[in-house]
Amino acid sequence: GPVEMTRYPAPLQVQALCQVPGTAILCALCASAMAIAWDTNSSRRIWEVDISGASRIIGRSGRVFFGTSEGDVISLEASTGEQVWSSHSTAAGGGLVALHASPDTVGAFIALSESAQLCCWDAASGRKRWKAHHPTGETQVRLLDGATSDDAASPWALFSASVTGMVSAWDARSGSLMWKVQVGSAVQALCYRQLY
Repeated sequence: GPVEMTRYPAPLQVQALCQVPGTAILCALCASAMAIAWDTNSSRRIWEVDISGASRIIGRSGRVFFGTSEGDVISLEASTGEQVWSSHSTAAGGGLVALHASPDTVGAFIALSESAQLCCWDAASGRKRWKAHHPTGETQVRLLDGATSDDAASPWALFSASVTGMVSAWDARSGSLMWKVQVGSAVQALCYRQLY
């Protein structure tokens, strides 16, 4: 049959889009600070929430996480739009410029602030785990995580790569810097093997 199109009273300017892994939920962050979620199977709008100051969005573990220009982190239940937790991180120093959510086994949500502070929260509860200053003081970085070896007891690492060519690794559970290396030029992308 014909596809039914959802119409809104005025055009929405979509700032960012994320799909929540393991679900049929797509979430958009609009320039008007409105977050909207749809069922990808039917295009039915599931919820709509105003997230004042939101500038970043990421989906993981049945949640949608938002970072704001004031340094707030907000976690919503992806299926309902209900707020699970929020945290204002004065320690983060300024707005949040990058977000990263680790796998369920690690359960970490990490944000980088305008002042180059990395902050980590427990993704389920919102309890702050650790904070660390990015070694280059930069905010234009790529974030990625992964196991440091095939050994199940090995640390889970958060990797970052900067526009000045610094690649760094932190223990994602404690925030301690494990190593850093200068590769000589701007890093455009990072990839890491996945263990299944």
